[in-house]
Amino acid sequence: MATLAPVRAAAGDGNFVSNNHMVSNVASNHVVLDATTPGTKVLDRGSAGEIKTDTQNCTIRPTP
Repeated sequence: MATLAPVRAAAGDGNFVSNNHMVSNVASNHVVLDATTPGTKVLDRGSAGEIKTDTQNCTIRPTP
C-alpha cells in the first residue's frame, strides 16, 4: 500500500511549506520533497520522521 503524502514538492527552487495542520489516523509522510526542490524550507509541518526528502539542500524545522 502506498503511503499518504498530503504535501509533495516535485520541483522548484526555494519552496516554502509552513503553517499547515494535519491529523491522520493512517501512516503518512506529511511532506515529501523530490530531488529537484533545492532551497526548500519546511517549518513546523511534522516530526522529523514524517518529512521525507531526496535533497540535502533544504531547511527543515520539525514540529517538536
